[in-house]
Amino acid sequence: MDESIDAIILAGDRAASNNFSGQNKLLLEVDGIPLLLHVLSALDDVQRVARIFVIGPEKDIQSLLLSDTLVLDCHTPVHVLEQRNTAYENFWSGLVHSIPGYRPGMEDDDAAIANKVVLVLPSDIPLVSAAEIDEFLDGCDQRQFDYCIGATAEPYMRRFLPTQDKPGIEMSYLHLDCSSLRLNNLHLIRPFKVAHRGYIERAYELRYQKKLFNVALVVWEMFRIPGFGGKALSTYYYYQLAMLFRTFGWSRPLAWARSKVTLAKVVQLAGILLGARVDIVETTIGGCVIDVDNAADYETITQRFLEFCQPD
Repeated sequence: MDESIDAIILAGDRAASNNFSGQNKLLLEVDGIPLLLHVLSALDDVQRVARIFVIGPEKDIQSLLLSDTLVLDCHTPVHVLEQRNTAYENFWSGLVHSIPGYRPGMEDDDAAIANKVVLVLPSDIPLVSAAEIDEFLDGCDQRQFDYCIGATAEPYMRRFLPTQDKPGIEMSYLHLDCSSLRLNNLHLIRPFKVAHRGYIERAYELRYQKKLFNVALVVWEMFRIPGFGGKALSTYYYYQLAMLFRTFGWSRPLAWARSKVTLAKVVQLAGILLGARVDIVETTIGGCVIDVDNAADYETITQRFLEFCQPD
């Protein structure tokens, strides 16, 4: 894609745990720079990004941007909005603030609003780069798809693994027939064309819940979507088998199980679930996969930051 877009940075929500020992996560420093500023700096170097909307604790973010000790020479206009109760609400707040005078229903009468596209990403990916964002945007075909989800194949993520003398980051993958993929935190969305936005909100509300009842609630809502249930159950079954066989190193059963989980089938199910035309767009750098989810990963990123910033 070549047209200019707005970017939305999700920098926290009241319902989620954003603190590391009492400190807001976006203020954590990597290489002497707060996490949020790493993301802002990368977006500022992407020529297609016209404006940046940051949704999070407004006072903390404004103080950070105005700090005398942290200079961010950002040429792209940055708008800071106070966080809402959930990440989904934060996203929607950023979207409607990017549309002057927006009122519910305007998208029904204005094709430009109905087809508005935004780039969405979190604030806790310090290895993000303009090169990877550009690679992702280059691969997005907004003429055919309403929701492009970024992913990176396992071979490109091996450089982040532990070594004999250094800590690393290990993660699980979606084992498909063609490759093993990990979502990379980059989303290009035409929101008003996503019919099942309510499901996204419910998924965000329950994403940190570990109680069986809450998990079952999400699954129940998914399986109520027409055309989704049976196909999803079969794909999920083979996906779990592939995970199990990978854990035990059983290569032949793994190849059989993953042959049942095709990329086309996963994309089709995602489209049914979201009520939109969905595509998975692969990038090869891998930095956007690495987010600061826990203290151990944060320490690893801090220790190996300069090394991680150099793709093989």
